[in-house]
This record gives sequence, structure tokens and C-alpha cells, in this order.
Amino acid sequence: MTEVMKKFLLIGVISVIFLCIALATVLYANKTRQEADSKIVPKSDEVKVEDSRNELIIAPMTELATEFSSSASASSSAQITSIVSPEIFKLSMPYFEQEYEKSCEAASLRMVLEYYGIKSNDWDILQAIGYNPRGRDYTKNVWDDPAEMFVGYVEKGKIGYGAYAEPVAKAAKSFGRGADVYKNVSPQILAEHIMNGHPVIVWGYYLYSTPVKYAWKTEAGKDIFGYRGEHTRVVYGFVGSVDSPEGFYVNDPNFVNGGADQYWSTEKLMKNMNIMGEVSNQAVVVL
Repeated sequence: MTEVMKKFLLIGVISVIFLCIALATVLYANKTRQEADSKIVPKSDEVKVEDSRNELIIAPMTELATEFSSSASASSSAQITSIVSPEIFKLSMPYFEQEYEKSCEAASLRMVLEYYGIKSNDWDILQAIGYNPRGRDYTKNVWDDPAEMFVGYVEKGKIGYGAYAEPVAKAAKSFGRGADVYKNVSPQILAEHIMNGHPVIVWGYYLYSTPVKYAWKTEAGKDIFGYRGEHTRVVYGFVGSVDSPEGFYVNDPNFVNGGADQYWSTEKLMKNMNIMGEVSNQAVVVL
């Protein structure tokens, strides 16, 4: 065998050896990556998947108990949120109509509790808010305090007013959830809480009423301010960015007011909430 042939043979052997080493390295790397992937645990507080429409679905891992269908439907107890597009963010909210003429606060809280997987009804929530109805004493101008309880009667045909944020937050806590009360909230605060997975119960007025402010006193002499058309809704989605939301998605427990899945411009929502200043601009965030 000539020296030239020996050199070619040696080069060929070396090339084969290097090829085998490279192939073995690739196979080992793939196997290692697959094993690592199988052991990866998502963050303890959330898991991310994509549905058939490539919409990002975010849900607390500890509560994710359902699979996604082609329509991306899911149980409200899973606290599922979806980014339908880079500009639309919506929580997967259930909807309930109020069961009594004046139980909008209870029905709004019922929707939020259901979102967290807690089932209830307007009557039980009213008891948690505080319900010991009596009519307004027009002679003395005395009534109860909506910052402490539901004022008046909830049934149709009887005199009633409603409740403010504090007793609704107290009721949410009685069902095992945390709750914070806000006054004079901005659109940015609403969007931030929604982005964090928390729907917001907001106060405002009934669309087909003319808000009129009036006042009374409690038995203890405390001055109370109310307004005709007091009403609550659930805000559960927004369009735009947290810093500059263009509009919000609203569930109104009163079907006459539009019912479920309404879209309100930011201007419309804030005008409704601010109609009586801090008396109407109230909110409860259930955590």
C-alpha cells in the first residue's frame, strides 16, 4: 500500500470517528433536553397553554381543573383569563341576573364568587351584607347606613335603597375571600386589577334613571348621602393597555340595563361611576 493510500485511509477513519462522535453528541443532547422538559414545573402560581385559536390562556395552577375545548370555554372556578388580541383582555366571567328588584349588589358579588368557584344566591349574600329591612322614616328623615348594611327592602313594591362597598366587601370575606374597598378609582386601577385576574364590582347608577342626590340621618345622627338610581355592576375586561384603557367589559345584573358582556367606553363607565363623586365612585376588588 502506497504512502498516499495510507494517508487517505487514515483521513477516512478519522472522519468516520468524528462523525460518530458528533452523532452521539446530538442524540445525547436531545435525550437530555426531553428528560429536562418532562421535569419542568411551571411557576407555582400559573400555567400557560394555547388553545386552538392561539389565544393565551392564563390560570392559577392550583385551580386549573378543566381542559380547553376548541371554543376555549372553561369553568369560571379556574379563574381563566384570555388575551383575545394584544389589545383585549377578558376574564372568563359567569353571569347572573339579580333575583330581586334591588339586589344588584348581591347579584354582582354572586358573579364574582362564582368566578372563584363559590356558589351562592342573592338571598344568602344579602344576609352576609346585612339585611334587616325597614322603611325610611320621612317625618324624622331617619334610615339606616348603606356603609354598614343593606338599607330598606329588596323586594319590588317596597321602599329600599341598597348597600355601599364596605358591607359588600365584608360579605365577600364571609365567603372566605379577601376583599378591598376603593373610592374615587381611576380606569388604570380597574385595568390593573383585571390584568391581575381580579374582577371589580363598581358602583354607578341605573341607566334609565335620573340620578338625584338626597340625604338622611341614622338613629345615631350620622349624615348619609344617597342618590336615586344607585346601582352596581361587575367589570371584568378591558381594551387597550393598563396605562390607557380604551373601554371595559361589563356584566350588569339587571337585564334591562344591558345584561351580560357589554362593552362600555372608558368615558361612559367613568361618567356613570363619577355621577355623584365619591358617593357613586366606589369599588370592591375580591381577591
